[in-house]
This record gives sequence, C-alpha cells and structure tokens, in this order.
Amino acid sequence: MALAGELQSQFPAAAVQGIMGSAALTVTAAGGTQATATALAAANNFVTTATLNQGVVLPSGKQPFDQINVGNQTTVNICVYPPVGGNLNGAATNAPCIMAPNTVVTFFSVSNLNWLADSI
Repeated sequence: MALAGELQSQFPAAAVQGIMGSAALTVTAAGGTQATATALAAANNFVTTATLNQGVVLPSGKQPFDQINVGNQTTVNICVYPPVGGNLNGAATNAPCIMAPNTVVTFFSVSNLNWLADSI
C-alpha cells in the first residue's frame, strides 16, 4: 500500500483521505462498559489517553471487509467493543477484546454488527 506522503505529492488531500481513510490521531478511551466507551468514527484511530480497561466501540452499519484500525499508544490495556448486539471474532455478544499497550489491530467488518480482528 502506498504511504500517505507519497499519495499527497500526487493527489489532492480529499482524494488521499478517500484512499487511506479518515484519521483520529488523539482518541481518549472512556468508561468501563460498552455503553460508556468512546465511539470510533474514523478508519484509523490512535488511542492516546486511557486508564486501565477503559474502551472504545467499533461502529455498526459497515459493509463486509470495511476496516477499522486501532492503535493503543497508552501504557495500559484497553477494551475494544463491538457495536451493541455484535461480536468480535465470534465471541459472546457485546464482549470486548483486550488490546495490550503499544499495539495496532485491524478489525474487519463481517456484517452490520460483527467484526473480526487480525491479531488479538
């Protein structure tokens, strides 16, 4: 895949964002449950602030194989939740996966509510 900097030298910024996806570079994880976790809105997300087991929630309504990247740049484990009523990697409904500090995971949409993670 091309690097954003390589694309920016050839295409307008809006086209680059369309290819690479939107970015949220300073996400703050929140809450201790799915209901109180921070909703992810961008395709590429870096969680930079969290206390132990605070979390983020993947979006619903995505098409199969849509991707959401989550980077945990904190020093604590964070929870990544599926959308309400969904699951991650076929686990129990609404159960989170735990992301270790300084890791990046790509989540792939399987359906409206269900996601697969490439390395959890």
